[in-house]
Amino acid sequence: IFPKSENVLDLLKKLLVYHDEPICTVTYVSHYLIAQEINKYYDEAVILNGVGGDELLAGNYDAFTYHFADLFCQSKGFQYENEVEVWERIHRKDRSEIEYVINNLIDKDEPGKIFPDTRYYETYKHAINPDIYDKYYKPDDIELVSESYLESKLVRDLMYETIPPGNRADDRNMIQFHLESRCPFLDHNLIEFSLSIASDMKLNLQEGIYTWALGPSYETPAEIQDIISLGGNAV
Repeated sequence: IFPKSENVLDLLKKLLVYHDEPICTVTYVSHYLIAQEINKYYDEAVILNGVGGDELLAGNYDAFTYHFADLFCQSKGFQYENEVEVWERIHRKDRSEIEYVINNLIDKDEPGKIFPDTRYYETYKHAINPDIYDKYYKPDDIELVSESYLESKLVRDLMYETIPPGNRADDRNMIQFHLESRCPFLDHNLIEFSLSIASDMKLNLQEGIYTWALGPSYETPAEIQDIISLGGNAV
């Protein structure tokens, strides 16, 4: 799917009507185009989506910063410095974001307790009726659910921050084309299992050579061994 730049503004106007709220991420646009494409082949269908995968397995960008906050507050200085250095170099990020989280968004005296990131609330303040903003857009207290800042962040995203608006946008896009979505990642058994996994097993920074093969293809054991012999670390 390749949207044409000259159609983007018209598409955004259409989406604003469908969603009746600001379109806060390009993901909503691409999702709409995918639903539109599916509708060319199916008048009605049930679609499986990937909503919840990042929240369960620490796939969102800011998960790293809360992982580093855990390392910092657990006095794992060597691991903290090593992983932050790799993160800065590979992802081309600045540790000032980590320092902001440590200094503003966590309670260093109560492990696992995090505070609302008010930057999210301020981003679209100018586009919201002031009376509505003052009444509804107030950061709420965050229940302590874990002694890990990362786990608390993931639960926060799962229950309040990213999943609810993501599912709302998913539903509004799909319903335009008589489609329905299902979210396999949000099965309660999978959620409980994922949250039981130790935080340091979710994020473990590694360096290496990432290789790829033309698809669709099935990498046989022999092909994987060839890739390893050529210096590849991941496929």
